[in-house]
Amino acid sequence: MEEAAWIGSLAATGAGALVGAAASDAWQTARDGVVALFRRSGPRRAALVAAQLDTDAEMLAQTDPADRDQLRRQLLPAWRTRLADLLAEHADEVGADSAVAAELRTVTAAVLAELSAPQQTWVQRVHASAPGAIAQGVQGGGNIVNHYGEAAPTPASTDPAGR
Repeated sequence: MEEAAWIGSLAATGAGALVGAAASDAWQTARDGVVALFRRSGPRRAALVAAQLDTDAEMLAQTDPADRDQLRRQLLPAWRTRLADLLAEHADEVGADSAVAAELRTVTAAVLAELSAPQQTWVQRVHASAPGAIAQGVQGGGNIVNHYGEAAPTPASTDPAGR
């Protein structure tokens, strides 16, 4: 099943806030919020996520501040995937209005409120709606993620080269 555009967008925003918060004053808010989200899938999964968060935060804390952005780029795709999987697992028939989606939005907003401006650069907010809308974002230092809406009809090109 193809991932819904809202899942990719929300997971990317949440993951950006999470890795941006690591090794910062906003870390505890981010960690506690994400662990609470995964607790919905059971205590074992929440414990595994908590352990991974602690490992990632420790790695970032031990990394030279000049090299932290590179490590964050490496951590970002895994957290985006984990959050996307969680959102898809709990989307049910309500989709973007699920309790998990609402809670992730709340956690992300709380973390953003605590992050300094340089740390907020890790959070990318992309929203596109309407027929033919395209949302594109760069993650992990060069990975481009595209979400396409329903294509709008386009007039035929009059250029012989097809442009």
